[in-house]
Amino acid sequence: MTAGVVRRDRVVPVRVGARLLAACYWVVLVGCTAFALVWLGTGAWVALARYLPGLATGDGAWARAVAAAVPASEPLDQLVVDYLLSLVALGIAALLLTRAGQSWPIRLMALAMVGAAGAFNLQAHAAATAVATATGIDAGPLHQVVLHGLACSAYIVALLVFPTTDGRLLRVGGAGRAALVVVVLALAAVVAFGTALLQHILSCVLFFGVLVPLVGLGVLPRRIREETTAADRTRARLVFSLLVASFAATLVLGAVTAVLWLLGTPGLTLLDPTAHGRPQPPLALLFWAARLGSAATAVAVLVAAGAQRLWAAERVFSRLLAAVLTIALDAGFASITPFNRAFKADAGLTPTEFRQMALASRQPATGEAGIERSN
Repeated sequence: MTAGVVRRDRVVPVRVGARLLAACYWVVLVGCTAFALVWLGTGAWVALARYLPGLATGDGAWARAVAAAVPASEPLDQLVVDYLLSLVALGIAALLLTRAGQSWPIRLMALAMVGAAGAFNLQAHAAATAVATATGIDAGPLHQVVLHGLACSAYIVALLVFPTTDGRLLRVGGAGRAALVVVVLALAAVVAFGTALLQHILSCVLFFGVLVPLVGLGVLPRRIREETTAADRTRARLVFSLLVASFAATLVLGAVTAVLWLLGTPGLTLLDPTAHGRPQPPLALLFWAARLGSAATAVAVLVAAGAQRLWAAERVFSRLLAAVLTIALDAGFASITPFNRAFKADAGLTPTEFRQMALASRQPATGEAGIERSN
């Protein structure tokens, strides 16, 4: 009887803590979503005022604020791509929350997608100029913390705890959760501070195009080796394959950008409303690649979260990985030796070790055959 009481005493605080954590998450998600939508909407209004001047006429404070922000608007072609990708990110977040269950990797990835929709959008940063003109309040620091910092930290933590599917944030006690909170706060501070110091496009490429994939490439090989079920190992392999392909594409595009820049090729820069006339780095290809890569990783998590057609999805992603690595070989490596060296530096495994691990993990262990057949 005493043992039973002890167990109940342990379970109740855990359930209360889990509910409190979930409630805090939903408060943060709703607040971040509202902020991102207002940010995107204000930027869109400024963009429309550039092509429909009547929206910025009048003597009101808001009309003057919009008129002041109009000169920093994006050109039409960049504007369309910018908002299309932001809408895609918001759509992925909605699918994650409605179709993929309520595990913490899914929740955090949805939060990251909402934050990225506003953080990546260059035109939306014209909203900062409009708000500052109309109210005298500098919204830049709030944007850096709420959208950039929160999105990047949520993205990284989602990869750290993936593929947890039982609703728990970590498979450890309170000390582990406390350590995770410290990590989240530290990441948010670093990203927010880095965004304030660096040019916006450069900070997005560094944090979302480089840092996030590197974290996933560092932690997922261990998940592939140590997960107890075939389904979870397959989920980890699926997302790992996408991250390898994404990072390889970033390396190739970086090399291509360097060559084109040395040749003096135009069109490698973007108009950044936050630059205030400063020269922009030639990072257009890497910026769009970071946006597409972050969305593709979220889609991989969405696909991996479902039990249906999990193995078929892994085959598709594995073929994608093979295609991208083939392109990387053709574009950037003269022989297989430097490629193997670069692959191991990024993934922690040689290509042969990765293949052997993937083949071994496809063999169902005792008691897992039913799981494989059911999936």
